[in-house]
This record gives sequence, structure tokens and C-alpha cells, in this order.
Amino acid sequence: MAVLRTLHLSYPQIPKVVLIEAEGRELTVQSFRLGARGLFCLADSSFQGLCESIQQVHSGGIWAPTQQPNYLLDSVCQIHRCA
Repeated sequence: MAVLRTLHLSYPQIPKVVLIEAEGRELTVQSFRLGARGLFCLADSSFQGLCESIQQVHSGGIWAPTQQPNYLLDSVCQIHRCA
């Protein structure tokens, strides 16, 4: 994650796809918070899927495994209570 953060701070204009071995809520949210535009799970996907994810992100889109958008929406929609 430190490398992703450094890359994003140094080159914010370059879209980044993070390759992960397994899906997870915290990893997903953290990756997108640190500048990723795509998240690709190596365990569940094919080479064709990797190519599609890179093309999607390169053209300005976002790529995430099928279950991940729910994590991201939950993270964005959380209401923080002020004490």
C-alpha cells in the first residue's frame, strides 16, 4: 500500500490497477482511497479479465471485482456521528 500511495502522489494523472491475491473489504477500500482506479483479483480472474480491467481503467472507468462495489458504497455512505 505504501508503494501505491507513493505512486499516486508522484503521478496522480496515471490510472493505477492494483493486483491482489484475494478479495477483502479493508484492502478494497484502502486501495481506492490511496488512488487505485482498478482492483483485480488474480485468484478469481483470467488473463482476458486483466486485459479488460486495464482497458477500462485506461479509458477513465473504474474496475472492481463483482462484490467490491458494495464495500465501496458502504464506505462512502457511512454516516460519521459527531460527539
